[in-house]
Amino acid sequence: YGEAGAVTTNNAELAEKIAMLRDHGQTKKYYHQWIGWNGRMDGILGGGFSVLKSEPYRVRVSPDREIEVMTMVTEKGSLRMLGSYFFLQKGRVITSPWMNKFYLILDGILKQRTDGALVRAEMTVAPSQSMEDAYSELEEFIAKLWPILPDYVPN
Repeated sequence: YGEAGAVTTNNAELAEKIAMLRDHGQTKKYYHQWIGWNGRMDGILGGGFSVLKSEPYRVRVSPDREIEVMTMVTEKGSLRMLGSYFFLQKGRVITSPWMNKFYLILDGILKQRTDGALVRAEMTVAPSQSMEDAYSELEEFIAKLWPILPDYVPN
């Protein structure tokens, strides 16, 4: 789960904007012209959990809409957890951290906006609970969460 990324351009103005976004929107230390970021995905693991499985999963959030979320089954001793995440950004549902960063950069340059959210849901899987039941419970929770997300995440 290493992190890396690169952007290349022959446009000096664009290169400066990209560098500023990467460095918290600053050109010199503690002088912020924009709100930038430097987020890390490895914070999702932490605490000594091992990843047993990580894969995309389709969730029906309304009668006529499905979204894709990333799911992760983790384990630490006898404790199993099922987690999911997706990025919600201006109506886009994104599961790739790299595509999320791409759109943040693009929207930052074109729209001067880098708002959005990482939506994460995690649950403990009971020892007697099947993974199929756990996925169903997670899907039900995300479907109930979906209609209220626009109240908290700008579009």
